[in-house]
This record gives sequence, C-alpha cells and structure tokens, in this order.
Amino acid sequence: MGWRTQCYNCGGWGHQSRECPSEKKGKGEILGTKYRGKHVSGDQPHIRTGTLARSIAVHETRQMGPGRWMSKTGPTAAYGRRVELGFRGKDALGRNYNQQPYPYMAPGFRESREELTAMYEAEWRRALNG
Repeated sequence: MGWRTQCYNCGGWGHQSRECPSEKKGKGEILGTKYRGKHVSGDQPHIRTGTLARSIAVHETRQMGPGRWMSKTGPTAAYGRRVELGFRGKDALGRNYNQQPYPYMAPGFRESREELTAMYEAEWRRALNG
C-alpha cells in the first residue's frame, strides 16, 4: 500500500482497514461516515462519502433560439440515475434489483426554481443596463 491509502477504520495512512492494527470499529462508527446500517426503501439513503453530491455539475449550456437557453445539469457518478429514478431488473453482472427511487435532483430543482429564475432575470437586467 502506498502512503496515500487511508484506513477507513482508524483514519491512519499507509494501510487499509482490513490490515488495521487498531481495534475494529462497528458499522455506525466507521470513520467519516454517517452510515447506520442497511438502507430501507423510502428512507433517505445514508451518506457514506458525499461522492454523489460532489459529482453534480453543468454538462452543457447552449442557445436554443433567440432569448432561449438550455443547460443540462446532473451527477457524473455512475449510480446517480439509479438513485434518482430507481432500478428494477438485472445489472451487467446478472444481479436482480428492485431499487426504489429516491429523487434528489428534480425536487431540488422545483424548490429552487423561483430563486434560479430571479438570478437569471437579475443577470439579464445587469447585462442590458451595462
């Protein structure tokens, strides 16, 4: 293991948790997580790393016509679509899933739509008024 490898058990560097010399911690005590056990469908997913939240980015912005613009924003994490929309069926490894959706992008957009519209209009007024 390289010096950049961090242990999820003790937080030390240079080893993995399976090789950790410190006393093993239980699932609810894992370093840097809020993991509390198995996710129950309908409950908010447990936050382990924050990777999904950090992966949300603007992918494309383009003009659709005079005064009309479009922007595509969403997660780059491979599992983001499954969390938002759910997944039923077999994955690429042949495992069966019946994962319920937990929408996070659509509700966030709806809740912030008025604020986003106000920001957009303010920027246009600023640009037009110099």
